[in-house]
Amino acid sequence: MATPRDEAGATLHVEPPMGMSQQDLERIRAELAAALGPAAELEASADPWESGFALYLHGDLDAAVERLAAVSPDHPQYARAQRYLGYNIAVRENGQALSGLVHLHASVRADPWNGNIWQDLVRAYPRAALELAGLARTAAADARAAVPSAGR
Repeated sequence: MATPRDEAGATLHVEPPMGMSQQDLERIRAELAAALGPAAELEASADPWESGFALYLHGDLDAAVERLAAVSPDHPQYARAQRYLGYNIAVRENGQALSGLVHLHASVRADPWNGNIWQDLVRAYPRAALELAGLARTAAADARAAVPSAGR
């Protein structure tokens, strides 16, 4: 089972769903990995939603993203695939709220009556605002560093 990692290879903390402990999440993932078998078999599934969702549960996030992104807009699970790409993987697992919003907006456009999508949007927007604030602080610090001060 693949462990989520950042670009430097450090292990990322995966936040368990509400009401579930980290130990429960790891136990469930281990049980699913044993039940589902090798990830290569999952990737070979004809249905990108089924294989992508199984890979997500298996913990192979990179392969899950690839398969879930292949779900076409006319697929019955398109909105759900976009929701998993947006909130479960981008926001919660990878901490990338801004990129997650793109998928969440596609999800809500595909299924505007799904309350789970709206709930995930409400959870993602504050995280995206914090992400933007961090980017703004970094840009401001870079700009200050690039401009020579008169007193130097």
